[in-house]
Amino acid sequence: MLESLQDLAVLHGRMRRGFEWGFTLLFMAEYVVRILCVRRPLGYVTSSYGVVDLLAIPPTYLSLLFPAGSR
Repeated sequence: MLESLQDLAVLHGRMRRGFEWGFTLLFMAEYVVRILCVRRPLGYVTSSYGVVDLLAIPPTYLSLLFPAGSR
């Protein structure tokens, strides 16, 4: 939502992207550790929690392929 306000996007866009990448990397590391720690990794990955967690990661990486959407 903050990106829609042009003034804030210009002033804080770089910091916001830094936070976005930092949280994405932390979340991805947590997801990998969780898969390594559970008894049935495939069971977790295919569970509703695992699918939601997995779908939360790609949008940030997609911003590398489609930079116009990431401003």
